[in-house]
Amino acid sequence: MNKWSFIVLSGLLLACALQAAPSRIFISPTGSNTGGNGSEKAPYATLQRAKAAIKSLPRGEVEIVVCEGEYFVGDGVEFTKNDLKDVKLTITGRLGAKDKKPVFIGGKKVMASELQEVTDKAILAKIPSDAEGKLFFIDLKKFGMTDYGKMRQRGFGSPTYPTEMEAFYNHEPMTCAQYPNDTSIMKIGEVLDEGHVRAIAYGQGAYKPKPDKHIRGATFKYIDQRTERWADAPEAFIRGNLSVGWADDQIKIKKIDTTAKTILLDTPHVYGVWSCVPDKDGKVKSGDIAVRGYQVYNLLEEIDRNGEYYIDRQNGIFYVMLPEKPSADKFFNFSIISEPFIRFKDVDGVTLQGIDFTANRVTAIEMNNCTNSQIDRCQVYNCARGIRMTGIKNSLTRSRVYNCAYGGIEVRGGNRRTLERGNNVVKNCEFFNNARLKMNYSPALLLGGVGNTISNCDFHDHPHVCIQYGGNDMLIERNTFIRCCKGSSDMGVTYTGRNQSEQGNIIRRNFFSKNLPPDPGAMMCGVYVDDGSGGTLIENNIFCDTGSIGHSSSFGAVYYHGGCDNIARENVFIACESGVGQQTWTNEWWAAAIKRESHRFYKEVDVNSDIYKKRYPKLAKLFDPQAPRENFVERNKVFCTPMSLNGNMILRNNKPLKPNKGFTAAQALGVDFWTLELVEKYFGEDALVKKNLEGSIGVEKVEQ
Repeated sequence: MNKWSFIVLSGLLLACALQAAPSRIFISPTGSNTGGNGSEKAPYATLQRAKAAIKSLPRGEVEIVVCEGEYFVGDGVEFTKNDLKDVKLTITGRLGAKDKKPVFIGGKKVMASELQEVTDKAILAKIPSDAEGKLFFIDLKKFGMTDYGKMRQRGFGSPTYPTEMEAFYNHEPMTCAQYPNDTSIMKIGEVLDEGHVRAIAYGQGAYKPKPDKHIRGATFKYIDQRTERWADAPEAFIRGNLSVGWADDQIKIKKIDTTAKTILLDTPHVYGVWSCVPDKDGKVKSGDIAVRGYQVYNLLEEIDRNGEYYIDRQNGIFYVMLPEKPSADKFFNFSIISEPFIRFKDVDGVTLQGIDFTANRVTAIEMNNCTNSQIDRCQVYNCARGIRMTGIKNSLTRSRVYNCAYGGIEVRGGNRRTLERGNNVVKNCEFFNNARLKMNYSPALLLGGVGNTISNCDFHDHPHVCIQYGGNDMLIERNTFIRCCKGSSDMGVTYTGRNQSEQGNIIRRNFFSKNLPPDPGAMMCGVYVDDGSGGTLIENNIFCDTGSIGHSSSFGAVYYHGGCDNIARENVFIACESGVGQQTWTNEWWAAAIKRESHRFYKEVDVNSDIYKKRYPKLAKLFDPQAPRENFVERNKVFCTPMSLNGNMILRNNKPLKPNKGFTAAQALGVDFWTLELVEKYFGEDALVKKNLEGSIGVEKVEQ
C-alpha cells in the first residue's frame, strides 16, 4: 500500500468513526430553551426542547444528556415511532458532585422556611388535646398551586384515578391525618343498611344479595366514641377491608349522626359493608373477620402526630404537625403533574438510564409497545405508579421503585394465542412500600403475557400481593420476598388465578421470609394459585416463617384453591404453619367454574389449537369435570412444618430437615427472622439446602 492509499483509507475510517459517534444534546436545570443551543456549555432547559432538536440532527445514535439537578416538570413528553424514525435514542442522567443524580419532580417545591405557625384559635380547637407537636401551615395559592386534585373512592371494583395532591417532606411520603395513628383498625358495629351490593363475594359461604337497584352507601353503628369529633369534617373518608379481606375500599363519609351513633357512607362498597359484631342470632357474616374494619383519614381533626398533614382543598391551605420549625435546608414537594414524565410509544432500541422520578399523580414512565428498549439505574418513588412496560425484548435493570401509591410496575409482552414469547426481563431491582394509598391489588409487579422473566429482585415491606401474574411460561426466579402480604387476608406474596389456560409458569429458587398477616386469624401464603388455575412448577425455593392457616383448613406456604397439575418439588420449608395446602373442589364446582370462565379458553385463546395441545398436553383433561385432579409434592424438606394438611396431593419422598452438626432444633426455633445467611448457618450442610442456596438470590448489585 502506498502512502497516498494509506492517507485516503485513514481519512475514510476517520469519517466513518465521526459519523458513527452519537449526536449529543444537553439539558440542565440552569439551561435555556431560547438562549441555549443544546451543547454542553449552552444546554437546553427541558426534555421537550431536546426532543424538538432531534429533528435537525443526522439520523443514527442520539444521546440526550440530562445534567445533575432538579427538574420541575409541568408537562410530560412523548417519543413516538415517527419522532425517532431512523434514530436510536438514549437518555442518560449525568452524575454531579457527590454522585448526585438528576431528578424529575412532578410538582412544586416549597422550602420549610415558608412554614408559619397556626395561631387561629378556631383551627387549633379542632386539634386533639394530646397532639405531640406544633401545627404549621403554608398557603399553597401563594406559590401558584391551585390544582389540589380530588379525593375519590378507590378500592376493589372501583376505577383508579390519578391521586390527589400529596405532600412529601425531604422526598419522604408524609401521612395524611388519620385515626388510629398506627396500622390498627376500628371495628364495624351493627350494620343497619349494608348499602347497594353490586356483586357476590365468591367463596364466602352461601350469602346472596337481595335484588336492589337503589344506589346508596352503607349505614352502620360506630363503636369508638372518638367518631363524634369528626361530625363536621367536610372531606373525611374511611378506608379498610369493609367485607372480605381481599377487597379494601376508601369511601367518603356522608354523615355522622351522633344521636343515632351511625356513619352513613356516600357511595357503596362492591360487596356491601359487613359488621364485625354478632347479629341478633349471635352470628357474624362469614369472611375475614380478623382484618375487617376501617381507619378514618383526611381530616384536620386528627392531625395530632408529627409528620401528619392535611390539605384544605377549599381554601388551598396545607397544614402539618411538626415538633418545631425545620431548618432552612428542609423542604416540601407537592405532587401536581397528572401525566407520565416520559412516554415511549411504538419505538425500538430506546434507553433511559440514571435518572430519578418523583411526585407524580399517575404512572411515572411508560414504554408502550416498545421493542429492545431498556430502563437502567433509575429510581421512581412517591408517584401513583412507577413504570408501565409493554412489548417484546425490553428490560428494567438495576433500578428501585418504592413509596408508590397504586403499585410498582407493570410488565406485559407476548401473544397468548400463539404463545409467542415477550422475553421482557426485570432484573436486579428493588421494590418496597408500593401500595400507600390503595392497599389491596396494588402489586409491586404486575406481570402478563408469555415468556417474561423476573429475577434477582428484592421485594420487601408490601401490604398485599407482591407479584400478581397472569399468562404463560413466566419465570419468577432468584428473588427475595421479605415482610410482604402483611396487611391482608386470603392472599399470597405471589398470586395468579381463575384461568386454567395460563400454564407453564415457574417459581424457582426464591427466598421467602417473615411473610405473615397482621392477625393469626387471617389467611395468607407465599405462593397462591387461585380459583382452579394449575400447571405451575414451584421448585427449589426456601420458605421461612411464611403463611398463615388462619380460619381455613388448608392454607400453607404454598396454597392451591382448586386447581391441579401443580408441582411443588425440592423446596425447603422452615418454621411454616403448613408447607403445601389445597382447598379441593367438587366436580360440580369445577364444571361451574369452567362454564363461567369459558370465554378465557375459547375467545381470549384457543385451548383446542395445536399450539396449546403440543405445549400443554395435560391441559385437555382440565375441561372434563370427571377427570382426576391431582397436585404433586415431591422431594421437599421440612423443619418444624407439616408437609400438607389438606388437598388432593400426591406426596413423594418428602423428608424432615435436620440442623447442621453443632446446632439443636431448639436453637433453630429461636431464630426470629430468617435470612439466607442464617439458613446456611443452621441448615447449610443439608444437600437440598446447599443446592437451593447455589448462585445469587436477590439483587446482585445495584449501581445508582
